Formats: sequence, structure tokens, C-alpha cells
Amino acid sequence: HNSQSPQPLQLNQTTTCQLLQQHGYISSEQLSLCLGDHFSVLAAVSGRRLGLSECFHQFRYERWNCSATVARNIESGGKQRRTKEQAFMQAVMSAGVVFTVTEACSSGKLLRCSCLSIPSSSSSSSSSNNNNNRFNDDTWKWGGCSDDIDYGLSYAKLFTDKPIKKQLLKNGIFRMSDLKGLVDLHNNEVGRQILSSLMKIKCRCHGVSGLCGVRTCWKSLPTFREVGDALKNKYETSIEISRPSQHLLKREKRRRRREPISSADLIFLKKSPDYCKQNLKKGIPGTRGRLCNKNSTGPDGCDYLCCGRGFNLAETRLVERCHCKFIWCCSVQCKMCERVEIKYTCK
Repeated sequence: HNSQSPQPLQLNQTTTCQLLQQHGYISSEQLSLCLGDHFSVLAAVSGRRLGLSECFHQFRYERWNCSATVARNIESGGKQRRTKEQAFMQAVMSAGVVFTVTEACSSGKLLRCSCLSIPSSSSSSSSSNNNNNRFNDDTWKWGGCSDDIDYGLSYAKLFTDKPIKKQLLKNGIFRMSDLKGLVDLHNNEVGRQILSSLMKIKCRCHGVSGLCGVRTCWKSLPTFREVGDALKNKYETSIEISRPSQHLLKREKRRRRREPISSADLIFLKKSPDYCKQNLKKGIPGTRGRLCNKNSTGPDGCDYLCCGRGFNLAETRLVERCHCKFIWCCSVQCKMCERVEIKYTCK
């Protein structure tokens, strides 16, 4: 008998957006953005994944190694303590959205933006400042294809802040839940501004016989590793705050200094929990079973990472090719050598 095979799912704009919402990648507030321009939302979702990947890299040797549970709670607007670790993740995922949306603009993947032959004055000035005034003469001009960071910044602000702002308008502005929202908005902005401040100006020389009489220059994104490194430094100097007074976020009293909180500071509400022991309710995997470095005195060292519980030693004997020689013509002859690999894991 004739049986019809199942039809493949047609991923049009509406279906794509509904799937993103069903799987928790976007909120109901972001769904309306997606239905208007799903390509930009797909780039933004990719940026959050990029931020999470960078978080894993930056904290790979720490007791908290960027728990995915925290990331999922951030994406869904879930209830969290607003620790300094969440502040970092909030900022790096916000920066990731700017990065991937800007990249998508430059590569022609988005309909509402493209690369720029002449960057906007606001963004080009920040890039020039970062290049130590190397571009104050008349030997260069804008050209090529500059990354449209302005569109990336504005879209990332809309995408990441929209669900939070809706929550702020929904509740009384000085309730504790709203203070969390203010902290999230602040840290989102820190991530965006860090990336913007790291924009680079790249140039190509034009001239006879290789002389650099005139340079054509364009604005370029930094590597995302540079963004991650800068935000990790901000994490190390992040500031604990108290309840807002007169619409200002204040430093926590015990650590308050005279200077106000800068828009470039990461801020948090609660001290970090104990990341040594597993606590699934809080999304803390613990450090049991983590690889550690016996000889290190840093955060990856067994003494610190294993939280004083000690560590296990495992020896693995590996047989691999060694002392290889090229024989004319045309083969390679190798000996087989045995190597002992030692790994240390936390108890």
C-alpha cells in the first residue's frame, strides 16, 4: 500500500521563533523581536552560547567552573543570588550578543545592517583613543569594511534588557526583586561597553614600492578572548552593593569607599556560596573528580581546588610512536615507546 513519508519540518520565521522559545533560548518578550527579525535573534542566541563558552574557558581552573545551571537561569530570567560569578556570566553573555550580531552584520547575514565604509563618529572615536592617537595625521582615510558595532550595541541592549525592563515596570521599583533587575541591567551594560572599548583600527598601506604614503583603515572587533580576559579582570575587582537610595546603587556598607560605583564596575548582591561541595539545588557541581595540578599554587592546584579533601592519583600507561625517521623513498619508520601519564583528581 502507498504510505506517505513524514514531511520535513519547514523552518520558517514563525516556526524558528516558536522552537527557540519552547527550548528556553528566548523569553516571551524576545519572541516579538524574533517574529520581526529572526536572523538577528539567531545571531543573538549564538552570542549567548559564545559568552558561555568563554566563561568555561576563564573559570576552567577555578572551584566554580561556570556551572551551566546558572547560565540557563540567566537566559530564562530565573531566580539567582546575584553573586559575582553571575555578574561575570551576565556581562560576558551580553558582550557575546554584541559580538555575534556585529559579526553577522559585517558578513551580510542580517537585512537591517551591513559593514560600514565610514564608521560612525561615536564608535570611531573610542577606537581611535584605544590606538594611542596613532591616527591624528592626514596619512590615512576610512575605507574597507568596518564592523558596525553601533548596530550590535543597540540590538544587544534591546535583546538582553527587554525582559528585565518589563519585570522592573511590573513590580515596585525598590523591592528586592527589582534590585536584582537593576544589577542585571548594570552588568549587561558593563559587558557591552567592555567590548566597545576594545574595538581596534586596522590599516592597509598604499604607496609606490611598498611605501606607506596613504593608509586605508577600518574598524574591527577584538578577539572574544580579549573581551573575556578584560571581564575576568573586572570580576576580580567586582563590588558588593546594598539597597538603592535615591535611585543610586550604593556600595555595601562594610566595604564602602568614597568614590561612586563606576559604569565599568561589575556589581553583585550576595557573597559567593561554597563551591567545594555539590549542591544541585543551587546548581553547584562541587569539585569532586576535578582534574588538578599537584605542583601548582594557583587556583588549579590540588590544595586549593580540592578544598583540603586531598586527591587521587591515577597512572595510565600509553604506547605511542617515537624516534621516527624518514626513509628514502618514501616511508617513515618509528619505534614504539611507553609513556606513563599521571593524573590527579580531587577526592
